Amino acid sequence: MRGDGFAMAQQGATTSRAARYDRAKDDAGAALAGSADSSGKKGMFKLTPAAAEQVLKAAKQGNAEGMSLRLAAEQKPDGAIEYRMGFEDSIQEDDIRFQSEGVDLVMSPEDVPLLDQAVMDYAEVEAGKMHFIFMNPKDPHYQPPSDA
Repeated sequence: MRGDGFAMAQQGATTSRAARYDRAKDDAGAALAGSADSSGKKGMFKLTPAAAEQVLKAAKQGNAEGMSLRLAAEQKPDGAIEYRMGFEDSIQEDDIRFQSEGVDLVMSPEDVPLLDQAVMDYAEVEAGKMHFIFMNPKDPHYQPPSDA
């Protein structure tokens, strides 16, 4: 009897988790659909032209042309956001897929809340050293770029 009760509780938890996951996926798709300007939404993940150019170069150099760039994020205990990315050709059914600056992007619905307002750029961080950077108002360490 106890085993049956546990199985039902597990099944109920799985169903509830699945329902929450479906809602998160729907919300994530809505957050990333369309442009921020035409929809009135605060924002969506974007690449700058410089980042897109470098991503496409890296794909060509790494024999990853035609693959999507997967983005992921994790919030650390201090609130800072750690970013990960890589080329991937196996897209999951529940992944959120979209384009920015001609680059195919993919992320899991769980990553959307941390990434939906971020901008990825490719910029000179130190003299002569170019890096991908993420500008994300949701990161407590974010400082908007200055015009100087």
